[in-house]
Amino acid sequence: MSADRIERGIASFRGNQTALAFALQLVPTVRLFAPAFAALLRGNARSVLTASAAGIAVWNGLFIAIGFYASHSIETANTTVLALVALGCLLVTEAALFWIARWVRARRKPGAALCAT
Repeated sequence: MSADRIERGIASFRGNQTALAFALQLVPTVRLFAPAFAALLRGNARSVLTASAAGIAVWNGLFIAIGFYASHSIETANTTVLALVALGCLLVTEAALFWIARWVRARRKPGAALCAT
């Protein structure tokens, strides 16, 4: 990778640090490393904290809402089945939001492909 490309990538991450901090909270394993990413990019602490809190609230709210809905719609199932159904619904919702975001981003830039290499 060229130094120019790396600098453009870092500048892009710094420019989108709020959206990045929010999005990283929606991916269960990656959310553990979000503070390290923010520190490496030397982001604005207030905006990263606010975006992270919003991401955590959305993640927990979706999980609670889907679990509540699943518990009322599947009355004969045990707790394990309800947890798996809730997690499956949440992951499907997350994947759909990811693809919608990519689609919107590609439409904003004329000539941009969905799968850029």
